Amino acid sequence: MKACWIPCLLFCLAGCASFGGGHAAELSDNRLDHEYCAEHGLNYPDPGYVQCRWNLVNSRAYRQWRSEQMMRQASQPALGGPGGTMALPEPQYRPVDREHFHCRLEPQFGNDYVFCGYDGADGKPH
Repeated sequence: MKACWIPCLLFCLAGCASFGGGHAAELSDNRLDHEYCAEHGLNYPDPGYVQCRWNLVNSRAYRQWRSEQMMRQASQPALGGPGGTMALPEPQYRPVDREHFHCRLEPQFGNDYVFCGYDGADGKPH
């Protein structure tokens, strides 16, 4: 019975660690994005500030999409038989939806952070 609890405990701890790391990365991204836009004279909740944050989030999403495309291409076997290669069609990049992109001020760990992303009403991730 004791041997059963050890793997379960390790699994739970690993899940908590990965969740915490994701939230810490989100806080860091938001802080850096906020500082970048503030250095350019933009302040929350001005429309220019939201546009600046959208540009940064969209650029980050594009870089991640491009990285995934490069990994997919590198791991894709050659199709079409010997001597011929035919790549599968690449999924098209879809920019961050500007209509549902919003920023909100939220206290976290004693500081106020400006979180920007989807509003959540349409079920898209923030």
